[in-house]
Amino acid sequence: MLTIKFNYPCFPFVLKSLIFYTIYVTNHKRSKKKTLTNTMTIGIAGDVLNYDIPIMYFMAIKNVVLKYDVNVLYFTTKPIRSPYNYDIQSNILYDMISEQNIDGLIIESNILVSYVSQKELIDLCCRYHPLPIVSIGVLIEGIPSVLNDNTQGTYKAVSHLIEVHGHKRIAYLQGPEDHPDVQERYNGYIRALDDHGIILDEKLILPGDFRTSTGNKAVSMLIDQRKMKPGRDFDAIVCANDYMAFGVNTELQTRGVQVPEDIAVVGFDDIYISRFYCPALSTVRQFFDEMGRRAAELLINRIKGENTPDVIKVPAKYIQRQSCGCEYSGEIETEQTLELPADVSMAISSNPSKFLQYLSNKILYSELSREELLGWDQVMTLLRHHKLWDWGVSDNEKDISLGQHAWSVMGKTSYTLFENIINARSILVTRTGLISTLDISELMNILERELPGFGIHKCYLALYENPPPFTYPQTPPEWSRLILAFDKNGRIDLPPEGIIFPTRNLIPEEFLKQQDRMRMLVDALYFQKEHVGFWLLDVWDATILNEKVYPILTSQISSSLKSALLFRELAAANKEIRKLNKQLKDENLRINTEMEVARHIQIALLPEVIKTIHPDFEITARMLTAVQVSGDYYDISLDREGVLWLGIGDVSGHGVASGMVMMMAQTIHTAITLNYNVSARDIVVMVNDILFRNITGRMGETPYMTFTTLKYLGQGRFQYAGLHLDLLIYRQYSRVCEVIETEGMWLNVKPDIREDTKNAEFFLGIGDVLILFTDGLTEVFNWKRELLDIYGFKDIVTAHGGKDVEVMQEAIFRDVINWCNGEYSDDMSLVVVQRIR
Repeated sequence: MLTIKFNYPCFPFVLKSLIFYTIYVTNHKRSKKKTLTNTMTIGIAGDVLNYDIPIMYFMAIKNVVLKYDVNVLYFTTKPIRSPYNYDIQSNILYDMISEQNIDGLIIESNILVSYVSQKELIDLCCRYHPLPIVSIGVLIEGIPSVLNDNTQGTYKAVSHLIEVHGHKRIAYLQGPEDHPDVQERYNGYIRALDDHGIILDEKLILPGDFRTSTGNKAVSMLIDQRKMKPGRDFDAIVCANDYMAFGVNTELQTRGVQVPEDIAVVGFDDIYISRFYCPALSTVRQFFDEMGRRAAELLINRIKGENTPDVIKVPAKYIQRQSCGCEYSGEIETEQTLELPADVSMAISSNPSKFLQYLSNKILYSELSREELLGWDQVMTLLRHHKLWDWGVSDNEKDISLGQHAWSVMGKTSYTLFENIINARSILVTRTGLISTLDISELMNILERELPGFGIHKCYLALYENPPPFTYPQTPPEWSRLILAFDKNGRIDLPPEGIIFPTRNLIPEEFLKQQDRMRMLVDALYFQKEHVGFWLLDVWDATILNEKVYPILTSQISSSLKSALLFRELAAANKEIRKLNKQLKDENLRINTEMEVARHIQIALLPEVIKTIHPDFEITARMLTAVQVSGDYYDISLDREGVLWLGIGDVSGHGVASGMVMMMAQTIHTAITLNYNVSARDIVVMVNDILFRNITGRMGETPYMTFTTLKYLGQGRFQYAGLHLDLLIYRQYSRVCEVIETEGMWLNVKPDIREDTKNAEFFLGIGDVLILFTDGLTEVFNWKRELLDIYGFKDIVTAHGGKDVEVMQEAIFRDVINWCNGEYSDDMSLVVVQRIR
C-alpha cells in the first residue's frame, strides 16, 4: 500500500509535528468561523457528475446527509491540473472552499490526483488548514482516509486468470504514473504472479492513463512495437481500470483477435456499462457507494469530536463475466423475476433479423417516455441470458450462438442509444433557447423556466467582477455579482444590476440568513480559457444526474453567457462608435475607429495554441489582415470527446457588422461542438438558423458568409459540409495537390438550408497536408494585372509540399505577397494541417 507523507525539506521536525497535531485537534473540534449557516455543513471536492464513480460517491453521501440532517456543498473542482479540454478551469473552485462556508471537507483524492504528484495533493490539503478533512481513495498521513483494497482486488483478478483459466503470460496495463491506486493495483499483480511461481516479464508491462485510447495503444505496443503474438507471447491483459479495458477489447477485435477465446481481458472498477459491453467485462468491483457512505459518517463524527478510526479499508470483489472466459451469470445485475413484454417475447422467438429490426423501430421511432426507456434498460440486461431464446448454434462449436452474439453487439449500442435519447429529449427545449439568445436577461428567464423540469428548484448564478485569465492555483476574483436567484417559491427579485458580494461567501449575506438547509452543487462557469462566474444548484432531487445531462447543460450555459457578455460589450462599443460618429466631422476618422473595433473582434476570436492540439496532426494557422478589415474566419478546436473540428469562412463586407457575424458564427460553432455529438452538416444548418434569426431577423443586416466545417472521424477520415472555397490536399506519396470542391449554400441567405447541405468525406494519409484558405490568397494580381486564382495558388502549395507546416505556411504567404508585390486589399487566412500518424 502506498502512503503519502508530508516530506518538505524546509519543514523542521517541530513544525511538522505542529501541523499533524493541529490536524488531529481540528478533526475533533469543529471550526467556529463558518458563516454559511448555523447547521453543520460538509464540503466535497470532486469530479464532474457525469460518470459512475463521482455519482456513486455523491449519492451515498446524500443518504448520510439526510440521515444526520446536515448541509452539504459539492464543489465540482475536477482533477488537479487536468490536461484535457479546459477542465483545469474548474480548479478555480479549490480556492473557493474555506472555513467560511464549510465545517469539514471530503476530498475524492483517487480521482483528483490523476495528473499530479503526491506533493500537490499534500499542498492542497494544507490549504484547508484547520478544517477537518477526510480523503477517499488515497492514504494521507495525518488525515483520516477511506480506502479501497486495490492490491487485494488485482490479486484476486490475476489469481482467477491463473487458477481457473490457466493463463501464465498475463500483460498488465497501468494507469497514470503518479497515481497512488496504480501502484497498489500493480503490487497486487506482482504478488499474484509471485505466489503462483510465475516470473515477471517486463515486456508485458504497459503504460496507461485511465483513458480508453490508452487501451488501443497498449495492444498496438504489444503487437506492433514489441512483436508479441497474441495467444503465444501473451494470453491475457489485466487493466488498471475499465475504460482502458474497453480500448484493449476494441483494438483486439479490430485485429481479428477474439476475446476471450484468444485473449482474456479484465478491468478494474466495475462501472455500470461494463456489464453491457461485448463481451461483458470481467472486472474488480470497487464499492464506491460504501466508500462514500463511510467517508461522510467519518467526517461528521470527527466534526462532532467523536473518536473514529484513522483508516477504513473497504474490500474489493472480483466479478467474473465473459471477457475472462467465464459464463455470464448476471450476478446481482438484473431483476430475475422481470417479465418480458409480449411483443418483445414474440420478436425474440422469431429470428435475429426480425428481432433487431423490431428493436431499432422501438428505440428510434416510438415516442417512449423517460420511464419506459429506463425500463428497456432492464429488459436488455435480462436478454443477455441467451437461454431465453434459441436461434441455433453455428457449425463451429467454438462460436457462440447467433442470438447471443447478435444481442451482445446490440447491448452496448442500444444502451448508448438510450442515454442519447434521454439526453436529447431532456435538453432539447433548453438547448434551443440557450443557443439562440444573446441577451443575458433572456438567458436567466430560460433557466428559471427550464431548470425545474430537471428537478432543480433552487439556483444562484453569479458572474465574476472583471475576471482575469485563470492559471492554477490562481485565486478567483474577490467580488462577484448575483444575477439570478430562485427557489421552490419562484424567482427572487434582484436589482437590475444584480447584487455584489464577496466571492468566497458563495451567495450574498442577506441570502445566507434565509437558508434552512444548503444542499447544493457548486460549479464553475467558463468558456474555454475565459471564466464567467459560478452557480449553486440544488440537485438533491434532480433527474439531471441520472441522465448524465448536467455537464452538457452547464457547458452550454457557460458558452451562452460568454456569448451574451461579448455581445453586450460589442453592442456597447457599437453604441459608443455611433455616438462618436455624430461628433466627428472627419469621415476617415469614423471609418478608422470602426475598422479598429472590427479588427479587434476578428483577431480576438482566433485560436491560440493549435500546433499540437491533436496527437494525429501538426497544425498551424495565420491571418494577415488588410487595411480594410473583412470577415475572415477560421477555427481549430476539440469537442468534449476530444474530436478535432476545423472551420473556415469569410463574411461579406467590412466593419463591425461583419465582425459581429463572424463572432456569432464562431461562438455557435464552438458551443455546439463542445457540447453535442453532431455531424458537420448539423453544424452548418444550426449556424445558419441562428445567424438568420439574429442578423437578418433582429438586426436587419444582410451580410452573407461562406462557411465550411470539418470533423475528424479518426484514421485519417474527415467529414465536411458547407460552401466555402475549394479545399486543397497535398498528397505526400505522389507530390501533387488535389482539389476538393465544397458544396451547399452561403449562410444568412435564406432561413433554412437543410436541403442544400450534405455531408461529404475525404481521406488524409500520413504525411498528407490539408490546406484551408480564404480568397485573399487567390484573388490577387501581379504587375501585369494577371489573377493568381486557385490554379496559381495550387502551384505555390505544391512547390512547398513536404516541408514543416510552419515553414510551408510562411513560404506560401511569401510567394503570394511576392506575386502581388505586397499590394493586397483583402484579408489572407491560411490553415495548414499535416497528418503525422
